[in-house]
Amino acid sequence: MASAGCHTAIEVLPNKSAVMPSHYLPLTASRSNPPKYEATWEPDQAEIDDMESRFHQLQRLRATECCITGARIDDVNDYVRHYFGLVVQGQRLIYIDAFRDPGKRDTPPKYSFPNLSDGGDCCWGVLYDPEQHRFFNLAFNGVA
Repeated sequence: MASAGCHTAIEVLPNKSAVMPSHYLPLTASRSNPPKYEATWEPDQAEIDDMESRFHQLQRLRATECCITGARIDDVNDYVRHYFGLVVQGQRLIYIDAFRDPGKRDTPPKYSFPNLSDGGDCCWGVLYDPEQHRFFNLAFNGVA
């Protein structure tokens, strides 16, 4: 019998994510994140593994920021994810920038960025707090 606190683990598929250097941080025109930051850092594999083990939280989260308020991510494995370590108001956060995966990949998606300002739910960003183990400020791109 399941209790209220139980969750279903999400199998994170390989070759769908990469930790990125900050100079590749995208500037999106149609959504409010990433936030202003004062420094960068590189999350280690243990921090990434811990974050990805909590993707069940992300799939329950509803967008609170522009542009499709209330929208959710159905399956994180439908998206390629770039991870950026940012320091925002003295707090270490991981920013996830994601875009719908155009096809199967044999290698991690380093340095491949679509140039999308709109696109609706094909692109989203969210912040993760590795100390509090929570996702917040989910935002999707706008719709032209």
